Amino acid sequence: MTIIAMFLYGSHARGNATPASDFDVMAVTSEGKNHLTVEGNNNFSFYTARSALKMASEGNLFIKHVLLEGRALYDPTQFLDHLEKSFELKENYDKEVLFASQLGWFIAKNRPFFQSCRAINKRITWCVRTILISRAADEGSFIFSADELAEYSKSRSARNILSLRNTSVVNEDRIVALRSFLRRFGSIKENDVPRDPAKAESLFRLHGNNFALKTLKDAIHATGSMSDYA
Repeated sequence: MTIIAMFLYGSHARGNATPASDFDVMAVTSEGKNHLTVEGNNNFSFYTARSALKMASEGNLFIKHVLLEGRALYDPTQFLDHLEKSFELKENYDKEVLFASQLGWFIAKNRPFFQSCRAINKRITWCVRTILISRAADEGSFIFSADELAEYSKSRSARNILSLRNTSVVNEDRIVALRSFLRRFGSIKENDVPRDPAKAESLFRLHGNNFALKTLKDAIHATGSMSDYA
């Protein structure tokens, strides 16, 4: 596997990072599998060049994030320019909102199912960020920073969730905030997502919600079984 390019994005690229901020890097490779490596607050996303260009052509908002904020750490072939030329905005981002809403409601109903507070906080934050980023994109705006997303939402629950991404505690107030947020910004109702993990898995598979499936798989691996929560 050869690295073709590396881009820094997020708060460190914007210049407004805090000691608790994640260090986010996208690496473009010549071959291999797309994957994410997390070490503490360091997030390294690996995508093949072919995959990254395809994502750009499909209007992927992660790619748009990198295009807007990315700082090249290594880019001898000007790959970022190729991404920019390949990017095409989607007609809408309804699917992204649906997927985040599905996972959000499953988490809200099944807090005890998840063993790692830090991991579940990241998932909750992902749901909120994905919904708000997608809603803003549908309105013609591209917003990615937590502070700007909170301002865009005008929502106390969103601001609360976005400000506590890296905390190690998930209390009832946080779940209440998630529920409040989903009722206002989500695209489905609470009863549209089963509490039973096996039924939820079937729903996620039906819609192709791969991130929710991975979250469920990781939780099952940590607990050893889904039967205790059915």
